[in-house]
Amino acid sequence: RYIAATGDLRIEIYPKDHYPAHFHVISKQRSINARFSMETFDLISTKEGKVKESDIRKIKNFLETSPDVLNKLKGEYLRLQ
Repeated sequence: RYIAATGDLRIEIYPKDHYPAHFHVISKQRSINARFSMETFDLISTKEGKVKESDIRKIKNFLETSPDVLNKLKGEYLRLQ
């Protein structure tokens, strides 16, 4: 499920996804599909492509400064589990 986007990076949650608690960051332009920790926003792993350090900072900053998006992300995660 789509949650939000910052630039060309989409934040998504998948229903009944495996542990640890995480969300996906996807970019079609650079073919990125990466998993990030729900608690720390750190990169867990990359399924596709290479995530730049600047993209990691962008995601962290976006979630830390967008409480409405963060609440939506956490709410959807709980709802879909």
